[in-house]
Amino acid sequence: MILYFRNPTYSGRVELPDNLKPMFRPIAMMIPHYSLIGEVILFSVGFTSAKVLATKIVYLYNLSNSQLSQQDHYDFGMRAIKAVLLTAGELKRSHIKDPELTDEQSEENIMLQALTESNLPKLLKDDATLFLGILRDLFPQSDKSLHEHITIEQAIQRAIRDLNYEYWPAQADKALQQNN
Repeated sequence: MILYFRNPTYSGRVELPDNLKPMFRPIAMMIPHYSLIGEVILFSVGFTSAKVLATKIVYLYNLSNSQLSQQDHYDFGMRAIKAVLLTAGELKRSHIKDPELTDEQSEENIMLQALTESNLPKLLKDDATLFLGILRDLFPQSDKSLHEHITIEQAIQRAIRDLNYEYWPAQADKALQQNN
């Protein structure tokens, strides 16, 4: 038995040659329940508020897909969601020895850090601003972390100008990513 999976919306796909098409029978698949998958992954990596966080992440990615500009390198599907969830799991494991990181608020901060680390480097500047706005709306209690991110970005801009260098946004973005 040979299975051939084809996703017509995937940008890197290659069309099956015409002489092979009759050898395969088409089947239909349903769209997976992203929040349930996310909830299970989050529970498996140790999050206690997995249901709420998974719902917020799926909603964030749906909003990002519809509101941000359409770029070839943007991926707001299951692959990207799973990468963020696994990053959040790694962050949670690295903070497990810290006693103050056990409540729901700290889990939101960990998730916020995973979302910004995974998504901001690939977003264009205008889209990054929109993305941060969506994050603020979905994670209002964790606004302090986003404020720290913006404050660090402003400090980088000041430092570049104080050193009499020409400010170059891409360079500042890379410095900010190195900070994360």
